Amino acid sequence: MNLKKLALVLIAVAALSAAPAFATCADPAPTFGQLFAGSPFCPSEPTGLCAVIVPAAAGPSLAARFWGQTQGNFAVDNTTPSCPNATCGADNGAYLAFDPNVPWILQADEGSGPVPGKFWIGGDWGASGDPVLNPKVDGCPTFPTASSAVMLIGLSASDAAGNGYFAIAWAKNVPGAKGDFEFSTVNKTAAPNDQGTGAGNIVLRQVPKAFITASSRLSSTSHSFSVRSLTLAQISNGLYGDNSMTDSTAVQGFKIYQRIVPRGSAVPANTRTAWTAASGTLAFGAPDTPITVNCATNSDVYFAYSIVGDSGFEMAQVGTSRAGQCGPTLADPGKGKVIPRGGKGGTVNPNN
Repeated sequence: MNLKKLALVLIAVAALSAAPAFATCADPAPTFGQLFAGSPFCPSEPTGLCAVIVPAAAGPSLAARFWGQTQGNFAVDNTTPSCPNATCGADNGAYLAFDPNVPWILQADEGSGPVPGKFWIGGDWGASGDPVLNPKVDGCPTFPTASSAVMLIGLSASDAAGNGYFAIAWAKNVPGAKGDFEFSTVNKTAAPNDQGTGAGNIVLRQVPKAFITASSRLSSTSHSFSVRSLTLAQISNGLYGDNSMTDSTAVQGFKIYQRIVPRGSAVPANTRTAWTAASGTLAFGAPDTPITVNCATNSDVYFAYSIVGDSGFEMAQVGTSRAGQCGPTLADPGKGKVIPRGGKGGTVNPNN
């Protein structure tokens, strides 16, 4: 373990050595982590329990945010002129793999060096504005009472093949526990605790691939695509927490995103900000969503889902995408069942 990592671990463990009552971010600040009573940090356990598990190929892209339930302002402090002094974006913090100075998600090191694709959670809500300790933490919890507080963490990642992954975890305040918010209780049935009951890994799951149910040509440059809705059951295996919250409370729904690229281009990367929202937040199980796409040139139109958590927080990456085609030279595929793919007039199902 290098000196920088050792320093971060010592900071996190020191912060989690007590569980103070809280109303503001005055020192000591509310703490959180995967820290049941038997271990200072769970990835050191022989079982490997209490870790954030990311597909190894997607580990370098890991992005995460934490926030308080129903507190939905996700601006991060010191990123805009209107937010200079931890006065906006209250109750949240960020982690991006390209910003390694944020110590609340740490690479697991089990004695023989970093473990690819394995991380652990441990931090606090304090030091907002501190350029070393928590430069991406701003605001303080504004829960009505400590006993009613529920905290959430949203995680996402993607790999070079274009697959997108996510997890949402939550924890209720545990008065007198090792940390204020205990993220090792993940089976959604155990009460909040730090005794290892219901403890397990938070494993990022693949966001379902978008599915096109129909497509039709509206004009020489306009096509309509119908995109299938997601169901809550399709994404529930990526939801983790204690019994303080249900799946339907932890997630609000999903959004559909689109990306138009020249015909035959590479599959777009999963970073959500590089895509265009094609819908608002949709309820799970909603009817298929018709999306009209204007394509003045022959193009591939990619669609992907993003998962929307409590308070409207979206994961940083979209899921695995699906492509259709449009453009002025594309013939009408007829009844939306297939999309022409060029060649000698052949057609293929767009979801193959």
